[in-house]
Amino acid sequence: MPQKFNLQKIDDWYSQCQPNPLKPNEIDTWSQCGGTSFNANGKICKSADLCTKVADTYWFCKPKSFMGIECSEVALWEQCGGKNYNGESTCTSANTCVYIDEWFSQCQPTSATVNLAILSQCGGSSNEFDLNGKTCSDEDICQKWNDLFSQCIPK
Repeated sequence: MPQKFNLQKIDDWYSQCQPNPLKPNEIDTWSQCGGTSFNANGKICKSADLCTKVADTYWFCKPKSFMGIECSEVALWEQCGGKNYNGESTCTSANTCVYIDEWFSQCQPTSATVNLAILSQCGGSSNEFDLNGKTCSDEDICQKWNDLFSQCIPK
């Protein structure tokens, strides 16, 4: 739904279209809506926005649509799920929403042709690691160090 504006008189020579005022329980677009030590005092993003995580310490109200374009797909490397996440969960083409942990899932490339970089984690249970179809490069092997961690190392 497009945002509505009101014509506001600034002075005798100038008037300006300004957005309708916020409701008492709303947080404005682009403003902080969450994060470590942030207290929203019961306020939430406007219905046209999503509270989007940037980091544990900062979440902001991001428009569901921008310049008339509906934001219905999540871009590569962006968050697509997790506990208390209320944003979109469909990744852009050729990407898959990969579970990282209880609080965070991320859009990552789906293609099995994408190899893991040298010294990358390639297995283990400590962080519920998901390979998402990727493997170590042909020059590397997946070395199991323990049940919690395996790593791509040179052959």
